[in-house]
Amino acid sequence: MAVEISRCNNIVFIGGSDTYDIEKGNPIISAVTLDEDMREICTLELSEDSMRNIYSVKRIAGTNAVLVSGEKSICVLEFCHDASGKSESRFLEMKHLRNIHSQEIFRFAIAGREVLSICPADNYIHKF
Repeated sequence: MAVEISRCNNIVFIGGSDTYDIEKGNPIISAVTLDEDMREICTLELSEDSMRNIYSVKRIAGTNAVLVSGEKSICVLEFCHDASGKSESRFLEMKHLRNIHSQEIFRFAIAGREVLSICPADNYIHKF
């Protein structure tokens, strides 16, 4: 599982798998209120099911766009939230960076407009 805080610090993004058996799992991410109720706002099961799990979540500074990493891939998501409640909050899948590593991507970093990722099985840093 992985966690990140929203731009306004009032929502938490929680990523993981829909099952404890990650080999059979599908990657999911939820937005939850960061208060005493911890109310679920929305959940998305990513279309890139080969990711199986979300190992890391990082928000792009100043936005509610997040990058999530899983098995071999990274996905860019946008969290669309209307605090007034007039429209439904949701995650949008913006881009999939597929098969950039050979196994799980446990760590990555955002450096300006670049993303650097590593995988324990690979002997390189992927930069895009």
